[in-house]
Amino acid sequence: MKFFGITLIVFVLALTLVHGVLMLFSPRLWFRIPKWIRGGGYFSDELHSRGWQTLPLRLTGLCMVSMVLYVLYSRPWQW
Repeated sequence: MKFFGITLIVFVLALTLVHGVLMLFSPRLWFRIPKWIRGGGYFSDELHSRGWQTLPLRLTGLCMVSMVLYVLYSRPWQW
């Protein structure tokens, strides 16, 4: 059971990190991911893929990457 939990944690952190990096550095590429994987919420390609409208998407990506790095830095595997 512990193996399943650790595997799930690694999968969620990796998925969050990939989404965060794509949102931060390339919003247009993030919008090309299938909708059932990316879970876009209120973000839409027409409104949030160009100019200053990418700011909320990039800030969300920055928060996601920061959260993953914080979790990895805090060493949760040393329970």
